[in-house]
Amino acid sequence: MENTSDKDKQVRSEVDRIDGLQLRERIPFGVPQSSSGVRFEIPGYFLRWIDDLGGRIEKAIEGWYQFVTKKEVGITDAINGDLGDRVSRVVGTNRQTGGGYRSYLMKLPNELREADKKILSDRRELRMNSIKQGLASPVDRNFYVPKDTPISISSKKP
Repeated sequence: MENTSDKDKQVRSEVDRIDGLQLRERIPFGVPQSSSGVRFEIPGYFLRWIDDLGGRIEKAIEGWYQFVTKKEVGITDAINGDLGDRVSRVVGTNRQTGGGYRSYLMKLPNELREADKKILSDRRELRMNSIKQGLASPVDRNFYVPKDTPISISSKKP
């Protein structure tokens, strides 16, 4: 009969065989989790996964996002299937080509992220104010306003 210390040694030797694999935390297989969540951190940066579809990577680069490198987050090729230095993962099937597509981990300095959030907040406030005034005009030409049905908002409870 095998004792507990022999089992521990066997498990440990299996773990030691995975050369260069360094995980920050153990994530149990089969446990529900967000597929878009970012488990890595780089001080001073906001990180997000961006799909390589429909020009999204190009738009992110125009917004000054940068690719995260494997070295920056301490991972090896054992966990990341991309042959390059960029952190990526296969996330789905491209309906047009039938092949897979990747999502890349990208970073943006926190100062720029805060500036982006302020721009979005200001734009939302303009929209809400136009609705509250009964105008419901497209303040940025990016939302639909039906001509026959006015949009209004009320804080009164029915």
